[in-house]
Amino acid sequence: MKKLILVVCFGLVISLKAQPTLEMGNQRYAQKDYAGAAQIYEAILVSGKESAGLHFNLGNCYYHLHQIAPAIYAFEKAHLLDPTDDAIANNLDFARKRSLDATPNLPSVGFEKIMVNLTEALHYESWAILSVVFSGLVLLFFVGYYLTKNTQRKRIYFALMSGGVLILLISVFAGFFQRNYIRNEHPAIVFKDNTSVHRLPTYQSGSLLKLREGAKVYITEKSGQWLLVKLTDEQTGWIELNAVKELNP
Repeated sequence: MKKLILVVCFGLVISLKAQPTLEMGNQRYAQKDYAGAAQIYEAILVSGKESAGLHFNLGNCYYHLHQIAPAIYAFEKAHLLDPTDDAIANNLDFARKRSLDATPNLPSVGFEKIMVNLTEALHYESWAILSVVFSGLVLLFFVGYYLTKNTQRKRIYFALMSGGVLILLISVFAGFFQRNYIRNEHPAIVFKDNTSVHRLPTYQSGSLLKLREGAKVYITEKSGQWLLVKLTDEQTGWIELNAVKELNP
């Protein structure tokens, strides 16, 4: 029995040592072993762990390896998780410029796009945390307003409580709006170079244009092995399912 326990414990130790860690990946990256670092980061993602920093590091590896589509994909994932990080936004911009795709990005218009630009100041999980914080503050201000007998202090507590309620409502709205938008937008990155955009979901239909590796599209419909996508210049067309990788699968 003791031997069995020792064998099990030894196996657990070995398995724990074999688990890839962020530190292992960072060490490989520091040694300029970008392919090895990318393998470790990918293994961590497969294990179910995810963070903006992890995707950012992975994107840097692929950028150094001149694999532009995987780099853009990783930076886009990092940006979704932390839209406030300037380093992520800058590296995503650099990677996009390395892409040979010439599809123009039209400026955002309309109420929905304006709201997207405003709410992306924080990730929806951060908006949720902000909502919880201000819920507690509003409660404290209410207790202070209720317990104090001084008229001047009541006015101060009431003003603070009103401001807290306003920020709380904004946080809740922004969080729900951004979460629903991200889940319903269905953005994807083109991984297959020279992907043809067809008028209809058949190879026989005419090709509208070709997309280069790293182009960003928005999936609006699926039909068999075809996807109806909207491009960044608002054009629409059908492309092969295996040509892209969704950012929000």
